[in-house]
Amino acid sequence: MRLELVAAATHPRESASYYQGLHACYSRFDAESAAKGRQDGERRVGLFFVLARERQTIVGGVGLHLRLAAGTLPVERALGDHVLLQHKLSAHRSVAELSGLWVDSSLRGSGMSQRLMQAGMAALPLLGADVGVGFSHQHVLGLYATIGLFPDPELSNFSYPDDRYLSSVLWADALDLSGVNAAVKRRIVKARATFVNGDKIRLPSERPPALDEALGRARGPRKAA
Repeated sequence: MRLELVAAATHPRESASYYQGLHACYSRFDAESAAKGRQDGERRVGLFFVLARERQTIVGGVGLHLRLAAGTLPVERALGDHVLLQHKLSAHRSVAELSGLWVDSSLRGSGMSQRLMQAGMAALPLLGADVGVGFSHQHVLGLYATIGLFPDPELSNFSYPDDRYLSSVLWADALDLSGVNAAVKRRIVKARATFVNGDKIRLPSERPPALDEALGRARGPRKAA
């Protein structure tokens, strides 16, 4: 298993696999509306992915969106022309959003979501962003907090993608990693150095048996000899 940082503009095949997995994941939680239209609506310039790859199959990922102009981030599209959000985003020199986290169902509980988010935060300064932003609901705020993304009390409790969820805008210092515990901070810094060198992050080879089944389905039935 390895994690890799890719640009959407130069990796169309990986981008398509990412979106396919994203839609499948969100549909399992009946939250397809949060993913609807993403692939067509998102700009390729300034869009990157951290992908989890086992053999040749993408089994998880998270999107990294640089704010190149007003209205380009997923949170901006979700909340529309929100005056306070626009004011706070514009106050920062360079912002990137971590959005669209998903993992294959076989990897739930494996820690892969944490590793993807850590790698995503590691990549932000390499893309020119010194501030990270997120937009997520009450069930996963703890995960986001582990990488330094904390809720903004002035931009919280939005019913998104529907009334089952209370979503908040989250902010992080992508350079200093304020609020991140020492062990996780070391892991993020190490991941950043790996990406700087143009390498992929190698993860332990142990994987749940269900992942082997998922990989078998992805490859399809073997042909008879």
